[in-house]
Amino acid sequence: MTISVPAGDTSRRLPPAADILSPRDAFMVLNLYSNGYSAALGETVVREAFKNQFREMTSGELACNDSFGKILPLSIYVRLKR
Repeated sequence: MTISVPAGDTSRRLPPAADILSPRDAFMVLNLYSNGYSAALGETVVREAFKNQFREMTSGELACNDSFGKILPLSIYVRLKR
């Protein structure tokens, strides 16, 4: 399932996702494509929505190298396992 979330609405839209995700043997990946978000912010939003009811959480930044050797940030992700 994909839930499309307008910019700025992430913390308001994730609680319904927490309600429909199975309480065990489930996972969710949140990908925030807008530059300026940090992985720490993504983790905070997920922790609040899921009220720390998960087994494992990982987060990071997706980036690519351009032809000049610069690293270009693309998005951040948070992966949650219940």
